[in-house]
Amino acid sequence: MTGKTKWRIIYAPNAPMRALHRQLITFLRSLGVDLSSATAFLPGSSPLGNIKRHTDHGGKYYLVIDLRGAYEQVNISELAFLLWKELWDNGKMEDCEDIQSFLELYCRSREMGLATGAPAAPDLFNIYAGFKLDPILRSACVSRGITYTRYGDDLVFSSCGPMGVYKRGVLFRRVREAGFEINYLKCKYFDLALGPALVTGYRIYEDGRVAVPSDYIKALRVLLYEAKQGKGSFEVLAGKMSPLVALSRSVFWEGLTMNERRILGDFRRYLRGEHRKKKKEEYGD
Repeated sequence: MTGKTKWRIIYAPNAPMRALHRQLITFLRSLGVDLSSATAFLPGSSPLGNIKRHTDHGGKYYLVIDLRGAYEQVNISELAFLLWKELWDNGKMEDCEDIQSFLELYCRSREMGLATGAPAAPDLFNIYAGFKLDPILRSACVSRGITYTRYGDDLVFSSCGPMGVYKRGVLFRRVREAGFEINYLKCKYFDLALGPALVTGYRIYEDGRVAVPSDYIKALRVLLYEAKQGKGSFEVLAGKMSPLVALSRSVFWEGLTMNERRILGDFRRYLRGEHRKKKKEEYGD
């Protein structure tokens, strides 16, 4: 802990702005940009899907690099040029200045980069990183037997053999050369033989097992207890339960730990109880 608090402005778009961004998202996803390394903010993407890309290759060593203020690092004029070039290559004659004006008016934060909270910001960041960062890292990884994925602003690397100081240094250097700042305090290197790796919210074990961290399970217990007492938010509880629910669908009940089974069972019983309450309210006792 540094004792410092980082404040971040989160933009809350109104209904017309949300409608505009929905149209923008549809348009951006129709461009066909190569996002083969991206595992977030895309239809069907998930943290578990990100992990599977690495476990399928037998990853035993993991490096996670965290970008500092990823949205703030997006250069709007460069993003406009990338979108213009993509449209130009596909035979659509668009004016680069018009694209930049649109992005600055509807997608830019008041300080710099993309506005956090803007619905299309994740898709715009995916495209920006898909052009500026992913190809450089893929090139560096292929020749070194490293698997690379990008879950939002989390860069995940894995390999069957150790990623020594030199290899890790190359990857850090490539990120900086692409124009991105790194939050070194959040970067982690894991050797599964020494303990599980923490990747996109899950722990990965040497035998390939994936689990929700125990401290996260404890936090879920507190939220569930408060929900049973009529306190807290059901939406928050349901959102926090989603990683465990997703894991149960992936590995089935037998693949869960005892603690995971217990909290998931308690949550399902709570949902059934809430459902019965609503039925009584609708039809009377």
